[in-house]
Amino acid sequence: GGNAPPVEGDSVVITYGEYILLDVSPPELVLLTIQGNLEFAREVGDLSLNCSYIVLHYGRLIVGSEEEPFENQATITLVGDRSSYELPVYGAKTIAVRTAELRLFGIPRKTPWTKLAETAEPGNTTLVLREDTDFAAGDHIFVTSTDFQMLNAEEFTVVSASADGRTVEVDKPLLYQHWGEGWRSEDGEHYMDGYRADVGLLTRNIVVQGDHVYTKKQQFGVQIALSTESNTEDNPLIGQFSNVEVRQAGQGLKLGKYPIHFHMVGNVSKSFVKNCSVHNSFNRGITIHGVDNLLVEHNVVFDTRGHTIFTEDGTERFNTIRYNLVAVVRPIWSVLMVDQSPSCFWIVNPSNNVYGNVCGGSSHYGFWFRALPEPDGVSGQ
Repeated sequence: GGNAPPVEGDSVVITYGEYILLDVSPPELVLLTIQGNLEFAREVGDLSLNCSYIVLHYGRLIVGSEEEPFENQATITLVGDRSSYELPVYGAKTIAVRTAELRLFGIPRKTPWTKLAETAEPGNTTLVLREDTDFAAGDHIFVTSTDFQMLNAEEFTVVSASADGRTVEVDKPLLYQHWGEGWRSEDGEHYMDGYRADVGLLTRNIVVQGDHVYTKKQQFGVQIALSTESNTEDNPLIGQFSNVEVRQAGQGLKLGKYPIHFHMVGNVSKSFVKNCSVHNSFNRGITIHGVDNLLVEHNVVFDTRGHTIFTEDGTERFNTIRYNLVAVVRPIWSVLMVDQSPSCFWIVNPSNNVYGNVCGGSSHYGFWFRALPEPDGVSGQ
């Protein structure tokens, strides 16, 4: 429009009816309010967007599409500390989606997670995998523990991979043995083929993250909160996450401040979280609260605190939670009492489709099915 571009510390409003194409990485902003449309340009290379708050109010934030995923690196960083002003409902250091659309589509990865095909011994730097992958040099991966200590999971950077992606060289020697050939009883009568370490891919080309200054120091990471003023209509908002990496996320000590949080929005049949990674979270992973018909599939969630893939009150119905890998789930002492003995998957209402998931290590439980006579919590009132 001929106006000067924003400078560091500015707040920006994209008004109703405007369609802005982001083709440069702006300086750090305070508040970005999107009432119109903001789309990351495809042809200009890597882009970054740093803000204290991003508020979508009847607007759309678009990075790629299902038909044409974003092919460059897109990094969205939320900045702030525990003294930051909190927005009602949505808090601080947040992407707040209110009756709006958040559509993030990264480059599809062939295999979000797989298992070892051979046992990996301490001192080795080679992993042999059970499936073809597209793991490549520079990718960040982890291998789950197969002993009685979940913290013997190990993280690596890929140095190289074979053409089919089944043989992977990593950047440092393994410290622990990770089983990759199943388990057989001493008498040979019983065999469990699935008893193998899992290998999860954390890297995606679209990243949503907390800043590097306060996130670890204060356990105060990014949160994506999707909520709305009314849930009586179908799909009152849309949250589509495909091949997205959410890291340095969740806010310890704060109820409701989770990495990806669908909060009391009713039927969201057009929304999904698929082929994503969520890792290094201080408060849960993917929260499904007062939501129906959400698809959560083929995700990797690693190193979190509290119940990780979490249906909250028992009003959640007809959601599909399938083929997800959750590993290294630690207790949290400041949210709900039950988070002191957390699970990888917390399911309250049996009217959900839950199958094909793997728990790759928790301080307490893998699956916790909490059947209630009637829903509780806020959405159950």
